[in-house]
Amino acid sequence: MPVAGFGKISHPQFIDLSSRSRSTTDFIAIIRHASKIYTCDSSALHIAAAFGVPTTAYFNAIKPALRAAYYPQCESVDLGTERSRLLHQSEDSELLKEIEDNYWRYLAAL
Repeated sequence: MPVAGFGKISHPQFIDLSSRSRSTTDFIAIIRHASKIYTCDSSALHIAAAFGVPTTAYFNAIKPALRAAYYPQCESVDLGTERSRLLHQSEDSELLKEIEDNYWRYLAAL
């Protein structure tokens, strides 16, 4: 199954949508017609919810209940720690490793 996203990723099943998303309208249309969205807490989450697109959203700074509690098509995954709450940026390598470890634990449990 092809996977679409934004960026230069070298994989035969990856489609870079950067050239097809020149405006906000383009971006919204791409999300509207997606069969599934994987995103962090971003505009993509809220756009997908508005169109009922099934979404998996990853959170680390804000509790998912504050952003996606009323989005029935959204699976919220909280990867954060107490140290990451309310942080929107960090270069703390230990903190980033904790969040990455939470992500790998989440994947292993699938």
